[in-house]
Amino acid sequence: MKQARAKLEQERIAAEERSGLDAERTHFSQLASETARIRAEAIAKIAEALEQLAEGNFAAPLPDLGEDFDKLRTGFHKMIDAVSETVREIKAM
Repeated sequence: MKQARAKLEQERIAAEERSGLDAERTHFSQLASETARIRAEAIAKIAEALEQLAEGNFAAPLPDLGEDFDKLRTGFHKMIDAVSETVREIKAM
């Protein structure tokens, strides 16, 4: 009888652990999906800004992409400023 109870208790504990691991796996899967969505949106915004730049629109800024992309956004705007200045200098010649 004691062995049967012990076995049932072990099975209960194992089931709880599996359930916890399943919940954790689901959580991390959702985080990965959200991260992929955020990155895809950022890439789409960067592509649009580059298209605008290629068309000669140096006034179209890169929109906010979230704090993970702040350095990229800052660098993009510095590049636009530098290219704009170079274009102005060439036109002034």
